[in-house]
Amino acid sequence: MTTVLRQRSDGDFDIIEDGVAKETMSEYKRRMNVTTTTTKEVVKARAFEAAKENVEFFEVVKGYVIQSDDEYADAAEILKIVKHKFKVLDEERTISVKPLNDEVKEINAWFKPALERLKDCEAELKRIMGAYSLAKQQEQQRILAEAAKAAEAALVTSSDPQQSVMALVQQATEAQAPRVAGVSVSRVWKWELIDPAQVPLEFWSIDPAKLDAAVKAGTREIPGVRVYEDARVIARS
Repeated sequence: MTTVLRQRSDGDFDIIEDGVAKETMSEYKRRMNVTTTTTKEVVKARAFEAAKENVEFFEVVKGYVIQSDDEYADAAEILKIVKHKFKVLDEERTISVKPLNDEVKEINAWFKPALERLKDCEAELKRIMGAYSLAKQQEQQRILAEAAKAAEAALVTSSDPQQSVMALVQQATEAQAPRVAGVSVSRVWKWELIDPAQVPLEFWSIDPAKLDAAVKAGTREIPGVRVYEDARVIARS
C-alpha cells in the first residue's frame, strides 16, 4: 500500500492510498479525535486496529525510496501523517491511563510514610549489626594471628605450645558473632574517594553531556573524538 498526500484547492489534503483518495486530512483528524468518554473496550479495539494499520504503514515506509524532489515532498507529507498518528494515539493512551495512574499514585502515597520508616529501621539495624559483626571478625583475626605467632615462637624454643595455642583458638572461636536463622553477614569491600588527582586514568569515564554541550557550542576539534555533521529531520504533527 502506497500512501501520499495531495493538497487541495481549499488548503486541505487528500490522503491517497494506492492512487485512491480515501479521506481528507481534516476528516482523518476528526475520525481519530480522542474523547474522555471512550470505554476500555473501545480503546483496546482502537489500539489493536492502529497496531495492525501501522505495521502495514511501516512496510510502506521501509520500502520508500527518494529519487526526486517530488518524492521527497511526498515523504515529508507522509512524515506529517506519522507524527499526527503518534500524537493522537499517545493522547488517547494518556487519557486512558491517567485515572489509573492517579489512583496508583494516591494509594502509593498512603503507604509511603510507613514503608519509608520500615526501610529506615532496616538500614539502621543492618548498620549496627554489620559494625558489631565486623568488629568481632577483626578481633577473631587478631587472636588467630596471636596464636600463629605463639606457635612459631614455640618451635624456636622447642617448647610445647599446645595449651596456650588451643586457648587462643578457643578464644577466637568465642569471638565470632552469633548465628541467627534467616540473617547472614558477609564481608564486602567498598571504596571512598580521597584524592582524585591520584586516581589512574583507567577509572575515569567520558562525560557525553559535556561533549554534546561543547559540540553544540561550536567546538569542532577534540583530541580523541571525531566531531562530524549529521542531518536531523524535525516534523510538526
